[in-house]
Formats: sequence, structure tokens, C-alpha cells
Amino acid sequence: MGGLLALGLVISGTGLVTGLPRLWEESQRGKTRPTAPATPAPPAATSATSGVVVLEGDFEGLLSTGTGMILTESGEVLTAYHVVEGTSEMLALDPDSGETYELELRGYHYERDIALLQVVGEGGPFTTVAIDEDGIAVGDSATVLGNANGQGYLSEETGKVVALDDWTFVASTDGSPAQRASGLIRTDVPVVSGHSGGPMMDEEGEVTGVVVIGSTGPGADGYAVPIAEALQIVESIRGEADAEGVVAGPTASLGIVTTNSRASADDGSPLELQDVDGLQIVRFLEGSAAWRAGLRHGDVITSLDGEAVRYSITLARMLREREPKETVALGVMRADGTAEEIEVVLGERSVF
Repeated sequence: MGGLLALGLVISGTGLVTGLPRLWEESQRGKTRPTAPATPAPPAATSATSGVVVLEGDFEGLLSTGTGMILTESGEVLTAYHVVEGTSEMLALDPDSGETYELELRGYHYERDIALLQVVGEGGPFTTVAIDEDGIAVGDSATVLGNANGQGYLSEETGKVVALDDWTFVASTDGSPAQRASGLIRTDVPVVSGHSGGPMMDEEGEVTGVVVIGSTGPGADGYAVPIAEALQIVESIRGEADAEGVVAGPTASLGIVTTNSRASADDGSPLELQDVDGLQIVRFLEGSAAWRAGLRHGDVITSLDGEAVRYSITLARMLREREPKETVALGVMRADGTAEEIEVVLGERSVF
């Protein structure tokens, strides 16, 4: 079996490609979405696609793509969290109506890679997906429907259920150790980037799981979180319950984009930062708490409240454990090699 990846960046797992998001450009800038002459016309919407939407988001000028499922007539949308993580805006295209809708984040479960979104403003009633209540078995038919490779419309791949309650390792995109994901449905469906967050369905077109992981190479597989578990997470988000792993509402933020690529002479990094373990700041988001506290481009964050920070996944976990407006102490290595401890009042991330 080939290398495993969490799906959502194109190629390596989060759906990022260069250029402005297509739906973002159309909705926010009033421009007509261009049609590439070599791209085949998307298939017409059918009952099998009802309630499934194409997702496109703005990640600092890059495009994050995926798929979502409408759960309620009021516009609740279920997807994989890695599709929306780090994006500043997220839009949904409903192939049934051809309409585009702005979304906001209601909550998520990081470890299980599940997120609940909500259509903003007027719209609906929306067509919802059909949920399987009969259960599945090894050997059953499995169909994955989604925005394959960020193509901008829905297409499907079919196969069989290979295993239940399965596990695999998920390769990171930030250099951190691979993470073990368990309790998954495994199929032989060739899942690709853009399928993330979309439905795994049975032969009746009912949703049995949320697609979260695919693999590369010969014998590629597709993995999904069982729909019953995903809906339990949704219920916790709706009730803002204190369920383990569930985050609902605004969360703490430093307002930065980082890379954990270890600085070296080869990449032109200053001598003082070579071989320093940490997260180097490459971009600040609007209203960044870190910028207000005096951090600047090129600074390397080495710790938070005394705990070492080497990977972005570690920093994300630390921030999930804290509250907006809480004060934290960041260990920072400046570009000139000066080590400092800087207090930062955390901001609020209210979107994604």
C-alpha cells in the first residue's frame, strides 16, 4: 500500500493550489467564473447528489477544496475539519440549485477530523443527505461522491467495504510524526484530494461515513469516520457540550502562519537561526495577537508557557486548550539570534 495522507491540501492533503479561489472570486468580487475549455461539463444533479455540496475556501490567497453534506433544511453542513482548518472564508456550491452560499464554523473535533458548518444569511430550505440507519458489513458496496481534485463539481468512485473499525497512520504535512487514526471504515475506493468531507454511501445512496483519509500508490484505499460517530460529534457541537475533543464557538488564536522547516544555510536562513528547532513565522493574519505583542516575520517560536514547540500540530493543540484573551508566554528566537520571552494576549478565531 502506498503512502497515506489526510485529504484536503492538494497532493499532500489540504486542497491548496495557487490562485484565487474560484467560488470566492465569483461571490466576493462579482466576477464570472471562467470555464476551462478542456474541462468536461459536470454531470447533472441527481438524487444521488442531493444534499452534497462542493466546498472552496480562502487560505491566505490559496484555494482549499473539499466536499460537504447538508444535514438540515436550515443549512448545517458536515465536512472534514482539515478542509476548513486555517481558512478565512469558506463557500459552498449546491449543485442542485447552482447557488453559492457563505459558511461559518460552528465547531469541530480535531482528532476525529469532523467539522460542522452553517450557511450564513438567507437560504433554504435545503435538500439534505439521507443517513443510513441499517449499518454496513465487509463486502458491502461503497460509493464516494465528491469534488475530486478540486474539479468544481461532484463525481463518484465505487468499490467495496474492506474492513470496519480499522486503523491507519496519517502522514503529516508539517514534518511532525505520523498520527494513528482508528475506528475507521476502510474501502478499496480510490479516494483523492477534494473527496475530503464528502459522503461514503451504500448502494441505496445513504450516507455511511465521512471521508477523511486516502492513500497513494498501488492498492490505494479510502477511509471514513462512521456517520453515527460523526453525528454524535455534531450533537455535542450543537449543544456546546463539554464533550472530550469537541471545540464549539470562538477559539484562541495567535493570528500567524508558520513553517517548521528547520532553518539551514541551504535555504538562506541567517546563521543565528540555523539548527534552531521551532516554528518560524511566515505570515500574520489580520488583527494578529502575535503582531500586536511585537513578534515579526522570521521570528522562531520555540516554546509556549515553557513547553517546547517544534511542530504546528503541537502549537494547535496548545491553543485549543486555552481561551481567547488569555495571556501566554512565548519563547522566541529573533532573527539576530537573540532569545526572548514575550507575553501575548491571545486573540479570537471566530471563523476557521
